[in-house]
Amino acid sequence: MAHTETEAQQPDVETNFLRLGWCPHQIRRLQELHTPKALSYLSSLDRRNYRPNNHNACLEAPRCVANNVNLKNYDTAHTPSCAGSCPPFAVDYSTIVSIIREGGVPLISINVDASSSPENPVIELRVTPRTLSSRYTALSHVWFDGLGNPAANALPACQIHSICSKLVSQPGDFESGVVRIGALQADWPRQNFVMHAERQPPLFWMDTLCIPVGDAERDVRLMAINQMASIYAAAVQVLVLDAELLQCEVNTSTATETLARIACSAWMTRSWTLQEGVLARECVFQFKDRAIDPVHEWCHHGARFRDRSNASSVAWPDTKDDESWIVYKEIYDHFWDTLHQDWKSKFRRDPPTPQEFKAGGGAKFSIGSFRGSQAVGKVHTLPAAQGLTRRGKSGLDKKDHFTLDFGEERRLKQLVDTWNELAHRSTTMPEDLHVIIANLLDFNADKIMEIPTREERMRAMLLSFKLLPVSLFWNNGPRWIDENNDCNHWVPIEPSKSPLTMTPVMQVTAEWLKLDFDTGVEHAASKAQVILVRGAHVAGQTSFLLLDSQTSAHYNVTLMDYHMDSRTPDAASFLILETPLPLAPNVTARGALFG
Repeated sequence: MAHTETEAQQPDVETNFLRLGWCPHQIRRLQELHTPKALSYLSSLDRRNYRPNNHNACLEAPRCVANNVNLKNYDTAHTPSCAGSCPPFAVDYSTIVSIIREGGVPLISINVDASSSPENPVIELRVTPRTLSSRYTALSHVWFDGLGNPAANALPACQIHSICSKLVSQPGDFESGVVRIGALQADWPRQNFVMHAERQPPLFWMDTLCIPVGDAERDVRLMAINQMASIYAAAVQVLVLDAELLQCEVNTSTATETLARIACSAWMTRSWTLQEGVLARECVFQFKDRAIDPVHEWCHHGARFRDRSNASSVAWPDTKDDESWIVYKEIYDHFWDTLHQDWKSKFRRDPPTPQEFKAGGGAKFSIGSFRGSQAVGKVHTLPAAQGLTRRGKSGLDKKDHFTLDFGEERRLKQLVDTWNELAHRSTTMPEDLHVIIANLLDFNADKIMEIPTREERMRAMLLSFKLLPVSLFWNNGPRWIDENNDCNHWVPIEPSKSPLTMTPVMQVTAEWLKLDFDTGVEHAASKAQVILVRGAHVAGQTSFLLLDSQTSAHYNVTLMDYHMDSRTPDAASFLILETPLPLAPNVTARGALFG
């Protein structure tokens, strides 16, 4: 655990979590991330009765499985207010397929016949290809909640109506640079100029409607899946639909509860939604009463801009209640860091309050300059719309893939963050993980998925880095068992719960992995250590005793991986320890044994 707590407190908190419907895997993850005060608060949130599932099966599984689905026995849900008999609305399948085959991205608009009655509107789903000027919303959801459809690119009419009403009531966006001059809406980066934009049917992309499901179009389906990084990164906003959040109200909850429900929602525990949230410019979370964008509307001290945030309807902690503010800020940081806002957002999590800004010499009356104080320095996101002649009909060229212009150390952090987050997330289809990893690490998903095996895909991505964390060697998750090449045995198949660390590192060369125990390490006591282990007694053992000749201390070494152990040569081996000897009593250190 990252924080300590008395033995009396811990069982009470865990008991509360389990009693109120939390997953044991999520409980353990929160214990690693949060202080006792925040854990105590979170354990008071009732998660029961929001979904027709429980976490009993999770106790025997390596990750949460409560929200996995069986695609062969999947029922697309109607809205709670629908009797369940409304007809399905489908998109034009041939148009979807044609657009994707030509390298484009299909977008949907919900058009309502103006002559129809408000009580029974006549609607039509229109499909158009994405262009350079397209302003659209990408929808993100958990398939367990029933908004998927493995049999057809269609949804019940009640769901189409519900999506339409949510799209037209979204909060305004912050990062696109759009300005409004009277009735004119001008989005300069996209070269999008619209009069009375509120009268136009909003464009959106949703996997259920836009990824072909037919067996004859499996190749097109793969093309569409490999476009998803671009789709979510280029959207003006990503609208999150989560069954629990859709049953909770912002206006009747505290800001801390609202934020906690977002940060701990099922949407935050799925693998695909990590990609969708991290790549998004702006994530908007739909609640029962309204949608909110906590990154851009809220910050450490409460409402970021009181003129845009519906701040008066949000119950913030009392200004004199320091402990409640500490819990709020901690949960806000959890949310912010999970979506990797520091990778991409122009906004700060901890901007100055208006009073601090004014006291620090800021303009007294300039709203613009105060807004500017919310911003950070250089951020990494999609490039601005330039060089129109090099763009195809899809509206984006190859360079418009979500590209993070990072140096090698920042790329290393990108890998470490992605691994550690995916290790605690679930997916119904484990083979999807490599597409997600490729998109989050800025690889071409098409090329990665052309590689035949999961092991080779992971090796190809890892060896494309110039720096790798040595902690990959401590991985006790599934690894490549290559009977023909012992050198591949360290290669993981997928992220595991063995956390990666930024130090120590190793340099990737054409011939070998060069250990570098100095980069980023300030104190010798925290450097990793390589120990030569002599003697045939190591081969074939599951544990052995190691004698430190300098201190005469004996250490018990337990080998967690039988396959590696069985290949250990008789003559000598090298033991790489994360923490150097000597170790204090009852202290363990991770390590790896190589022949």
